[in-house]
Amino acid sequence: MDGPTAEAITEESLRRSLHRRLMAQYQSEPDTLIVDELGLCQGIARVDVAVINGQLHGYEIKSERDSLRRLGTQAVHYNRVFDRVTLVCSGRHVSNALEIIPSWWGVLQVISTTRNLAFEFVRAEQGNPQRDARAMAEFLWSEAAIALLEQRQALRGLRGKPRAALWDKICELLSIDELAAAVCAHLKATAENRGRLARQS
Repeated sequence: MDGPTAEAITEESLRRSLHRRLMAQYQSEPDTLIVDELGLCQGIARVDVAVINGQLHGYEIKSERDSLRRLGTQAVHYNRVFDRVTLVCSGRHVSNALEIIPSWWGVLQVISTTRNLAFEFVRAEQGNPQRDARAMAEFLWSEAAIALLEQRQALRGLRGKPRAALWDKICELLSIDELAAAVCAHLKATAENRGRLARQS
């Protein structure tokens, strides 16, 4: 029996197949969290799927029915916070997408088989050379930012201040890698109601 046509491969079917792939990939890593629609940059952008473990890995889905009109703007925001980003797309988008996204993004092309959807790497992802500490700090809710500053004995004069002041102080104190680790820990502690642990079926 033939598999689904390109037109029948929707964003939702792509998302389900991507979830199965990621769940299989990380099933032996119970500390990994897979989250749908993770907001970033104070809600300006939202990535389709994020994998949170020791790193932040964003996956943006573009089905056959989608356009690439917003991809350039999305890339600007994703580039600020993710350690790695992978575009998951239909074959018709590959050439145009490669002209829009940074060279360190991965590209995973969806392939329709006789039974289900499969994926094939067009390009493997690499590490992000341009993470933005301030954008990463914005993942931290006020309580988490305060707790982090208390751990560093650096909260004096900041109680009652807006979150922006807390984020700025955190960026002064922490290296980009320390901040990334703090953000991953915070997201894993707060986002489980929106995602699934990789060990779960």
